Amino acid sequence: MMRRGWGLVSALLLSNALALLFSVVLGVIEPSVLFSDDSPVASGMIGMANVAIVSFLILMLIQIPDKSGALDAFAGWIVSRCKSIRSAELVAYFLAMSGCIATHSSTNTIVFFGPFVKQLMSDYKDEADPCRSANILDGVACGTNGLIPHGNPALVITGVATSVAGVPASFSFLNFIGYTFHCWGLLIIFLLSILTGIGRKRKKENVQSQG
Repeated sequence: MMRRGWGLVSALLLSNALALLFSVVLGVIEPSVLFSDDSPVASGMIGMANVAIVSFLILMLIQIPDKSGALDAFAGWIVSRCKSIRSAELVAYFLAMSGCIATHSSTNTIVFFGPFVKQLMSDYKDEADPCRSANILDGVACGTNGLIPHGNPALVITGVATSVAGVPASFSFLNFIGYTFHCWGLLIIFLLSILTGIGRKRKKENVQSQG
């Protein structure tokens, strides 16, 4: 839907509505349960309330360096020191990691550092496809977000697990951090791709392949 021009919020809302509709039609959720106090919608909103509040606060805080001009100054300093497409991609890689650690959210990181990475890669627009830098930012941010104790995935998992009967109160992200293979894989694959150059295609090559 987003590829066809839908906004993120509208696409998510329609997806949630369709999920509820299919659940009722297929008999997974009874209609009486759907509109009760313990419905998936109510439980989900209550469970994510703390995460949402923290996310709102962080979105306000990250506007400070943007509006003060500190972000532009930092961007200029970084750009002046990048001497190759590889170094620029490594900067994007570690910015995504540090952004997630600071904001505990891959979405916040992408929103905040997206324009910066785009500016960073503008000097190499003839050497690399812009989609690659976007994928690096997205993939590394998502991978990092699943490996930090204060990230949204860890908060949701521990919050849900501790409410399940039989799960000890001492359950924490240390109990599952070693099994987050997808997150570790994202960080390793993108780092190896940057260091080796595998998957890096020039913009002109992509235009020719599409033609």
